[in-house]
Amino acid sequence: MKRIVAVLLLVSIVFSCCDKGSDGTKYIIDGKINMEYNNYVYLQKYINNEFTIVDSTKARYGEFTFKGSVNLPSMHYLQLSDKEGSFKFFLENSKMAFKVDADSVKNSLVTGSVTHDLYMKFKAKNHAFNDLLSKIYNEYKEADEEDQVLVDSLDAEYNKVEEEQFAFYNTFIQEHNNSVVSPFVIRLHMIYRIKLEELESLTASLDLSLAESEYVKWLFNRIEILRKVAIGKLFTDFTMNDIDESPFSLSQLKGNVVLIDFWASGCGPCRRENPNVVKIYNKFHSEGFEILGVSFDKDYDKWLEAINEDQLTWYHVSDLQGWNNTAGKIYGVMSIPHTLLLDRDGIIVAKNIRGEELEEKVKELLGVSMF
Repeated sequence: MKRIVAVLLLVSIVFSCCDKGSDGTKYIIDGKINMEYNNYVYLQKYINNEFTIVDSTKARYGEFTFKGSVNLPSMHYLQLSDKEGSFKFFLENSKMAFKVDADSVKNSLVTGSVTHDLYMKFKAKNHAFNDLLSKIYNEYKEADEEDQVLVDSLDAEYNKVEEEQFAFYNTFIQEHNNSVVSPFVIRLHMIYRIKLEELESLTASLDLSLAESEYVKWLFNRIEILRKVAIGKLFTDFTMNDIDESPFSLSQLKGNVVLIDFWASGCGPCRRENPNVVKIYNKFHSEGFEILGVSFDKDYDKWLEAINEDQLTWYHVSDLQGWNNTAGKIYGVMSIPHTLLLDRDGIIVAKNIRGEELEEKVKELLGVSMF
């Protein structure tokens, strides 16, 4: 019965919110620029990792209008054709008024969007957390390394504020689970720090009315990807060109203990970790330990130069597509360095373990004596 009531309620919401005007218009943007601007104004959206113009109009004496409709509120960007920067805002089916600063477009103002108002409240609170974290971090960098008490105190304070910030995210999502701002926050601010189980729980807590939101769909797709490459799952094979531009497949290493290492030549943390990985590789390669480096580089020469400089003598592949790396998408990689450890049967047994922890796990999987 409850399910039926929920569905009926959803249907009534859909029909009540989707009544169109005689011209099919559901949102109206009236804009005023603080100068007699007579050039084009663009309405953009970030689609497939690039900004795409979804509408444009020519301003007359600093005034412009956009009309259209969206299924659910979503993030858009307003840009003046001959000015730098853009203004980020949630577009929804309502009448909105813009005050655009031609000299600082990103600092423009909008009224009339309930969703954007909520986002700005979230942004203000989050900005306060980030300012405090930056302050603590700067104090940490300037602290005397020999003053261990101060260093430990700042480290503990930083962790405490981070925990408070994360708690704020969770509370915000629970209190506003019927707003698209919540799945947007999960995707933008939480996705890098939460495990699969936490992501599943947060996504399940979102209101049914958001099911068709692009952000909720993205979260469900993310969950599907992570389930396929979770610890305990069999590896998913992929093939890319190696440094000799010959195809090489992950499956060619099956039968060994394998570390898949996602990295890039321009990634500082990756390069700093490389000496530790080199040490472990040299120690256990003869026992059946292999590494497959998967580079997020775009420039072949820089990729090869980093391999040689860091003396990475294992297998390497890349499609030179940067963050659009095919294997990275398969394994849901959103930050680097990112590693997965496979046992001899190709089962994923660990993720993102490094240093001594990685060495001990490799020893265990190889059956090498601890002594």
